[in-house]
Amino acid sequence: VAGQPYDITGTAWDGTGGAVATAYRQWVKFTSNDSYAVLPSTYQFTTTDAGVHTWTNGVTFKTAGAGKTLTLDDDDGSPAISTTTTYEVFPGDLQYFQVSVTPQTGDPNKTNGITAGWLAEIVATAYDGQKDYNPAARTGGNIKTNYLGTVKFSASDSAAQIPADYKFTTSGSPDDD
Repeated sequence: VAGQPYDITGTAWDGTGGAVATAYRQWVKFTSNDSYAVLPSTYQFTTTDAGVHTWTNGVTFKTAGAGKTLTLDDDDGSPAISTTTTYEVFPGDLQYFQVSVTPQTGDPNKTNGITAGWLAEIVATAYDGQKDYNPAARTGGNIKTNYLGTVKFSASDSAAQIPADYKFTTSGSPDDD
């Protein structure tokens, strides 16, 4: 889940691949294809680690989607050793809705707004507060493709005809309309 920290464990294996390299003392670093991910700092394995180290709450992915990678590199070794794991990251908690209103074709005021009495398309999109979210502007974040809540529309114009409450579904698109 985007924005949720996870523990991550790195294990150094000996050359045979069957036993933990308890004497491993190299420096390791994490990288990810999620440019917003929060990753541990470069770390040197210690005697206490005995070849296994856990970073508590060490990794937080911020970008939702399939194919997010986490790579652990030993760039001190000769040859360099690297391992990559791939994850699917789901959107985080709901943060805000973005609502867009598009005038219908034929509305004489379409380029400047919506003419009273004309229909318009309303699209509500749910977003989480991760990735590039800007709370002041209410922009960014991941589209919450897993949002299943109900939205209620309202308008300051008491004569406006507004849509009924809408429940997002798993079969709908992220921009259910």
